[in-house]
Amino acid sequence: MIEHEFKKLASTYDCNFHISEDKVSGEAGSYLKITIYSIKIPYLKSIINISYEFGNHNMAKFETTITTKNPIPEIELTTRSHFSRLLRSKENLWMTQCKNKAIEKTLFNNLKTTGLTKLAQQEAFEPIIKGDYKNDIYNFSTSFYLGFNNKEESMEPVVEFYKKNARVFIYELWFS
Repeated sequence: MIEHEFKKLASTYDCNFHISEDKVSGEAGSYLKITIYSIKIPYLKSIINISYEFGNHNMAKFETTITTKNPIPEIELTTRSHFSRLLRSKENLWMTQCKNKAIEKTLFNNLKTTGLTKLAQQEAFEPIIKGDYKNDIYNFSTSFYLGFNNKEESMEPVVEFYKKNARVFIYELWFS
């Protein structure tokens, strides 16, 4: 299923995806097979780098860098843990650290409209989303554990989330 989703992304964005496989030594002479699916999607003035690693850490990583003279505030977004949500079901699903309320509002809206909020409500999807600005470069990254059902459904919403935020970070000037 994951390979199919990578093929779909490659077709949609007219780019190539790669699969690399490796075996590393494990305990008592065993081997651990590690498979990494990766793709680089060009979008506006940046590249969205995606990798899904299975076999060892079972992690997904999305990254992009945006060159801009507009100093974008640092952000960190996470979901409340699955356990915490059971105890505090009425609280907001997302926790954020961001000094700019307009950006925070935009991020929450983009999480909702791309389907990431729905995915986090239905699955144990617990991403860590970070952004930091140094020397006219904004680094934006997302990582999450792939140990949840329907993990292949996380790709397109995260890509859409990145596209929406790239448009804001590159073309909007309200945060300067």
